Amino acid sequence: MPLSVSNSLAVSAEINWTSGLTTLGRPTFLWTTAVGILPGAILFTVSGTGLAAIYRMNPLAGWALIVAGLLAIVWTVLRFRQALGRAPAVVIDG
Repeated sequence: MPLSVSNSLAVSAEINWTSGLTTLGRPTFLWTTAVGILPGAILFTVSGTGLAAIYRMNPLAGWALIVAGLLAIVWTVLRFRQALGRAPAVVIDG
């Protein structure tokens, strides 16, 4: 299991256990969980389908998008760490 998936599952389990200890009603828990899961599910489905279509047309373009996505993730993590004061500033001209 990839590290990101196991971390995500751990966080979900903690949220579920914490919600179970509160007075949060079941209907509220269900609809807010659905609202929280839906955007990510749509995003992953659409991006995976679109990436597969691009890769079939031009494999190099597919790999370029994967690399660009990974760089965007790294940049985002660095910016959040900077905002939290855990890492030095990263300056990207552009």
